[in-house]
Amino acid sequence: MTLTNRVNTAKRLTTNTAALKDWRIRNKHNRAMREMAREISGGKGYIIASVKELAAKYGTLCHYETTAPGADAKRAWGLQMNEVHRKIQFTAI
Repeated sequence: MTLTNRVNTAKRLTTNTAALKDWRIRNKHNRAMREMAREISGGKGYIIASVKELAAKYGTLCHYETTAPGADAKRAWGLQMNEVHRKIQFTAI
């Protein structure tokens, strides 16, 4: 998958998350993540960062482990609703 395809996918996921209806957002975490998705989609629509950079910038909203192998690798990130857990999360593309 090329970088352009990854970026376009991340933009689409983030835009869809930003457009979630109020009745689907049931907790503080999802409300904060949806607002973040709206801010990101107003700009580039995606984030290029490593897990460590995400954790440093967004704190507890980033659920990935910063000590895991590959946490320094840069990826294109979008925000997406996890339908199983009903939680908005960062998604690496």
